[in-house]
Amino acid sequence: MQVKYSFITFTEPRAEITARITHEAVVKTPVQFGTHIEEKTIKVMDRTNGNIQSKTITTEKPIMGILNTPREVTTTHKTVVDLETGDIISGNDNKFLHGK
Repeated sequence: MQVKYSFITFTEPRAEITARITHEAVVKTPVQFGTHIEEKTIKVMDRTNGNIQSKTITTEKPIMGILNTPREVTTTHKTVVDLETGDIISGNDNKFLHGK
């Protein structure tokens, strides 16, 4: 993990710290690997004249999987600190997952 501080902005009793965090995340992508082909033969008898008919029904189903790809992701983070007390005013943003 690499952290770069781009700039610090000072206002009256506050300091705003902006950081860019570079880290790896796994991106999950659905992928079709192939197709499963299923054939069924059905025989039907016509009761009126006694003829037998046969039909072939073909069903195709996709074979799916998930491809995990590691990627380098950059996240910006902003924190505001009170200079008089040293408390963090904001910066506890809601965290979110990358690659979902």
